[in-house]
Amino acid sequence: MQKKKLLLDIGLNAYEAAAYLSLLKLGVSEASTVYRDSEVPYGKIYTVLESLAGKGFVEVQTSRPKKFRAVDPELALDAFFEKRKAEVEREMALLKVSVEEAKQALKAVSPQKRTNEVFWTTAITESEIMKFATSVYREVKKSICVIPPTLGMPIIASLLPEIIKALDRGVKIRLLISPRFLALVSLFSMQEEETRVKLKKSLDIRLSQNFDSYFGVVDDSVVILFQPHPQDKDRVLSVVKIWDSGLAKNLKEEFELLWMAGERLDLEEKLKVEEVSELDEELEEELELGVDFDLEDDLEEDLGLKEALSLRKSLRRKTNSDSPD
Repeated sequence: MQKKKLLLDIGLNAYEAAAYLSLLKLGVSEASTVYRDSEVPYGKIYTVLESLAGKGFVEVQTSRPKKFRAVDPELALDAFFEKRKAEVEREMALLKVSVEEAKQALKAVSPQKRTNEVFWTTAITESEIMKFATSVYREVKKSICVIPPTLGMPIIASLLPEIIKALDRGVKIRLLISPRFLALVSLFSMQEEETRVKLKKSLDIRLSQNFDSYFGVVDDSVVILFQPHPQDKDRVLSVVKIWDSGLAKNLKEEFELLWMAGERLDLEEKLKVEEVSELDEELEEELELGVDFDLEDDLEEDLGLKEALSLRKSLRRKTNSDSPD
């Protein structure tokens, strides 16, 4: 049964799998012999064997009566894989062309807008919330203003590729965060240099402690509401996405008031401090392990003279304090 299931998994049907297994066992056989062993209906056995021959699993001797032989499984399966791979690649190429044509054609469809029409959807599970967030950053055209809950940090980590793509499209992203959300800076510091440069240049962040609700406004027309768990405000119970321009306008005004009162976060400076802190920790570990290094070459080149001198002084103090009397 396991062998038959494996053949079904690669794309043979039940009759084909049964007939091929019988031929492997029986050797060269006539169709009548195969049908009795495999229990494939006699009225279908020739069709099944011809199908297997077309797929490269069976060879046919055109005698009277015809005889059939199973191709070695390793050869048959390798050839079948290469054939299916080529077919799938052709299908994907055609699908890509069709998708691009559909995109262009559907752009011309103008929706009939209704006055004050409101539509909403809800996400509850972690996977649903992730899909929500991904769709927001993929669909946004102009701007996103967000007050994220602390739990949003892992989601932002997964969303970074989409956030970068949005920034590349010229989308203006503003985050209003609590001080507890500053661990976000450590997340950014771990990214590639190109990503860090884009975040420092384009992402606008401010700090505030004067909000009790978490929400976002997308393109001044869509509202994202984060519902905290009643027993733990750091947990998100659900997320609601609402297409309502009136509500979006009201929440955007509230966001702007909080934004103006917030403290601007210098992301470039924070990332620089984070990088120096990480390097400091590495140096501490190297000292503890007794590793030799050249401050002149390694530090001054990366951090600048001022930072290098500061680190050198702290290292000397540590070395002196650790020296025996």
